[in-house]
Amino acid sequence: MTRPFLLQAEQFRNGRRGQLRCEGAIVAVLASEAALVPSPLTVRTIRRLGRLDAGHGASAGLILVVGFLRVFCGAKAPEFFLANPVFWGKIAAFAAVWS
Repeated sequence: MTRPFLLQAEQFRNGRRGQLRCEGAIVAVLASEAALVPSPLTVRTIRRLGRLDAGHGASAGLILVVGFLRVFCGAKAPEFFLANPVFWGKIAAFAAVWS
């Protein structure tokens, strides 16, 4: 049974919007980390960097979750993505950076 087109389009838009928010969060975290690194490394700075790094990891994890939700619950059939080498290239790059 197929879902109505408007429902599929709405889910696609909402999924992409969530992914963009996570990507924006990663940019903000990386900018904050870059601003803190030149400062003297005190215990307070190291703790702050640890919290920022945890936020970076959480945002990256959310991007992965939203991406897979788009694959399996999105407007296009999962076969479109699973047969696409670009999709697997992105997954491999994500795994290489995250490992």
